[in-house]
Amino acid sequence: SGIVKQELMGRERVVFKKASGTVLEWTISVGVADTYSLTVKYHNPFSNSLKGRLEVLAADGTVMKQGEPVEFKFTKPDKWNYHTTNTGTMINAGTYKVRLIAEDAEGLFVDAIDVQ
Repeated sequence: SGIVKQELMGRERVVFKKASGTVLEWTISVGVADTYSLTVKYHNPFSNSLKGRLEVLAADGTVMKQGEPVEFKFTKPDKWNYHTTNTGTMINAGTYKVRLIAEDAEGLFVDAIDVQ
């Protein structure tokens, strides 16, 4: 609840419908132990910045990276912005969860996360 699929720029995207408390979660898998870059592709149609936190959890729920504050800045019409961070520490090969937790994110569109 609080997240729905909605069309933006001709494709379905995810949009936050509640300002706070909503969690968008991705499951990622990595093949070797390393520190990984995480890039969130987003669209913020408002002049004010929207806010959230990004955290990384192991498959068993162990927090690998505490919720890092994220600021989603204004995005020009028909464009995307990107927020890049990393896993915070080296993680082993395996499956992890990356969570984007809304703190003031109503109206924020999210298209994808890229892990490198």
